[in-house]
Amino acid sequence: MKLNHLHMVNFRNYASASFSPGSDKNVIIGENGQGKTNLLEAISVVALGKSFKTHSLKEAIRFGQEASYLKADFFLKDYDHRMEIEFSETGRSYQRDQNPRKSLADYKRGFSMVVFQPEDLDMVRLSPGKRRAFLNDALSSVSFSYEENLKNYRHLVRQRNYALKNLRSDRQLIKIYNLQLAKIGSEILYERLKGIKKLASWAREEYQKISNGGEDLKVHYLSSLPFDQDFQVQSEIYLQKLEESYEKDLVQKRTSLGPHVDDLRFLLDGREAKAYGSQGQQRSIVLSLKLAEVRFIWERLGIRPLVILDDVFSELDQHRRKRLFKQIEGMQTFISLTEADYHLRDLLEEEDLSSFEIRGNQINHVS
Repeated sequence: MKLNHLHMVNFRNYASASFSPGSDKNVIIGENGQGKTNLLEAISVVALGKSFKTHSLKEAIRFGQEASYLKADFFLKDYDHRMEIEFSETGRSYQRDQNPRKSLADYKRGFSMVVFQPEDLDMVRLSPGKRRAFLNDALSSVSFSYEENLKNYRHLVRQRNYALKNLRSDRQLIKIYNLQLAKIGSEILYERLKGIKKLASWAREEYQKISNGGEDLKVHYLSSLPFDQDFQVQSEIYLQKLEESYEKDLVQKRTSLGPHVDDLRFLLDGREAKAYGSQGQQRSIVLSLKLAEVRFIWERLGIRPLVILDDVFSELDQHRRKRLFKQIEGMQTFISLTEADYHLRDLLEEEDLSSFEIRGNQINHVS
């Protein structure tokens, strides 16, 4: 998968700007606030119809404007594709290959990318939400049905929580939500357990390479529910546990079990990495997970995803940088650097390296 050209109109700080990256490593240089991350965000929005910075695309509309428009030319599996997305306060529209697309699934079919941001580096020690987000992003990248189930599940949890807070006497409504949650939640749990098995295996391999075989990484999925191989039995268990938790949930005014509260656990040589791992070890775990995500997408979709490294390159030492670039060789990569970190460009040691400078909301090809 390659991005050949991008044009932005009224996106974030860009009134109108174009970008034609190289086919391999692309370094985006500029001071903070110039629009490096905004450019990378635009790539994710035009390719996937969603942002890695915000849940609401309305926030990406340039201040004072009514709508944003993005157009990009991609190369995917031997074919060129023209992708266009326009969004405003009232909605959005998609065009793929100059044909309107009614659904996001149809629009982004076959497209994928892996995004690595500074906040990802603290995934091991921060809240479970960060770790769930990693797993959700990886699975959503290869399965639109998982993404749809997750969206519907979150909506149901919000509805059930609202009922627990405001409709305390309406037990029948809670029972209806329980039935729906048991089905969709079980589907999400099955997909997660199947996906984490692959991701954990590859992350273990990557970590051994990063640590030169010095330590063994194991990744476990921590479910708030008992698990059964039979889907029907699993749904019945889920429903039973929701019924049993009703009084507790009523007091707490929230749904206390399900995929939305589950977590990932990381062990290094049997010891809890969150408690005992050094900062370097924890960052190696995150890097291993991201490299596993790349392999996961490659296996499931048969494509090399785009890779975005947003202000994270300078946070990795030379050994981890080398490991990262060895594994994403042949993938189009976008790396943002501040001018203070420009010297790190020399560490890339790539012949096919393109550099761009952002100044005054203009994107200039440097070399």
